[in-house]
Amino acid sequence: MSENIIAIDTYGSQRVKNPHTGQMVSAYKMGYSSAASAVLLALYGTQARDVSSKHASYHYIQIDSDVTVRHGHILLKVTDEELANAERITLQFSRPAVYRWQDGEWLELPASLRRNTRNLSDVRAPNSTQLECES
Repeated sequence: MSENIIAIDTYGSQRVKNPHTGQMVSAYKMGYSSAASAVLLALYGTQARDVSSKHASYHYIQIDSDVTVRHGHILLKVTDEELANAERITLQFSRPAVYRWQDGEWLELPASLRRNTRNLSDVRAPNSTQLECES
């Protein structure tokens, strides 16, 4: 089983009111129309929850685990199976906002309108020297 590194777009963390409990929590702000929040929820499982209000213009994801963030991206080490699951999710969206580190470059995962990975030499993702990602 190989290990892959993916980067998921985020606008950083923010304190928001959890609509289910009414308490203020720290959550990651994610694009509303991208696959980022769906992939994050799938990969973190029960350690993550969507705490977005019904009227929010973004998704807010609370994570009860250590998170590594570099240059506006959440970095994760994932298995081949988890990577395949992330790709299945991004195929349901026109904007993936999820990238894979492969052969020294970032590749955007497939999307509904583009079924193959795309090289992103100008993506604002971490550079290769910043790939220290916690398990």
